[in-house]
Amino acid sequence: MCKFISFNLYRLGAKPPPRQIPSPSQVCLGSGTSATKDVLTMLYWYAGMQTEFKVSIGKSNKYLKEYLDLDLWTRLMKTFNMGDYESSWNALITTCELFEEIAPKVGKIFEYEYNYDEAKRSFAFIKHIKELPKNATEIY
Repeated sequence: MCKFISFNLYRLGAKPPPRQIPSPSQVCLGSGTSATKDVLTMLYWYAGMQTEFKVSIGKSNKYLKEYLDLDLWTRLMKTFNMGDYESSWNALITTCELFEEIAPKVGKIFEYEYNYDEAKRSFAFIKHIKELPKNATEIY
């Protein structure tokens, strides 16, 4: 990352990207952090890429909406809908889809490799779990 971008990131209070983008299984299957938090981080960096890191998205991402297209923003809002069992599953799947869409773009800019194979397997596992009967005693 060039020194100019790095300087502006620190000046705006941003943290530099991790040395490695979280894997899809860490995001969608959990790794001690909220999946939505990881997607927000990716969207934060995505917005930074779109603006050459010259703007701040504000405390608690309050200006993030201004730097995302309507489709991305609408899908992000769906990740917070946990009102019932089906909504929670839909929120998780939307979270994984958003991450799968944005992380490779962010990774490319910062020269990180995105593990497409792991993403495909993780997402297939989540969909498999979602389709299990309610009285299932085994996963496979």
